[in-house]
Amino acid sequence: MEMYKYWKQSFASPVQDIVEAASLSYINKTEVSDSEALGIMEELSAFPKSYNALQVVLFSCPDDNELVEKKYESIVAQWKSAT
Repeated sequence: MEMYKYWKQSFASPVQDIVEAASLSYINKTEVSDSEALGIMEELSAFPKSYNALQVVLFSCPDDNELVEKKYESIVAQWKSAT
């Protein structure tokens, strides 16, 4: 948690606020819902090459139906095709 606090205080990015719920759930070994993860990913899609943030979201939910992984792959493909 100390590392998270340092990161939060030392860097400023809109991505931080978007991914915060997923980050904290990952740190606290809890989960966000798949639908919440999908919403977070949708917001993150507007910030190309935020791969690490996107992965945090991917691993912060149960992804029971593999919809989150599909969304992850779709966003990554979108970002790669834009370069």
